[in-house]
Amino acid sequence: MAQLYSQQTLHYLDILLKHGNFTKAAKDLYVSQPHLTQTIKRIEIELGAKIINRDVTPLQLTAAGKVYHQYLMTAENRKEKFRQQLFQYTNPDKKVIHIGILSSLGSFLLPLFLPEFMRTFPDVKIELHEALPEINEAKILNGQIDFLVLLQSSLKGYHSLNLIF
Repeated sequence: MAQLYSQQTLHYLDILLKHGNFTKAAKDLYVSQPHLTQTIKRIEIELGAKIINRDVTPLQLTAAGKVYHQYLMTAENRKEKFRQQLFQYTNPDKKVIHIGILSSLGSFLLPLFLPEFMRTFPDVKIELHEALPEINEAKILNGQIDFLVLLQSSLKGYHSLNLIF
């Protein structure tokens, strides 16, 4: 069950905003639609404010929801920054590469090269930041990730893979 101030709650909200409705989001999260709906309702009760505007399609955050979502993102970023700072003391001989990627893209691309890379460079730790492109774009601008892998669609139906360092 998602908790009020957890990474899972942030993930639930991000997927809900990505799909714009509870049914598609629940399917993507591998949870039931009633479970997702009840989770959001429990959070709203605990916060004392609606966080999802259910009167619009696609679903959107309310003003209170935007404040809550920003709080969760800030808390996650601070926790990640702390982990990164501590890592240098707990694993002084290991280097870390942070890669931002959309999870659906990562499950297709990363198996093509990551196993060989890890065999070749066993002292390098890879940390994946699976998130929506706009979240990972903010992370690369803040220096939280080293590489960002994006798939960009053009109007003519062609796709290009972009790596941002």
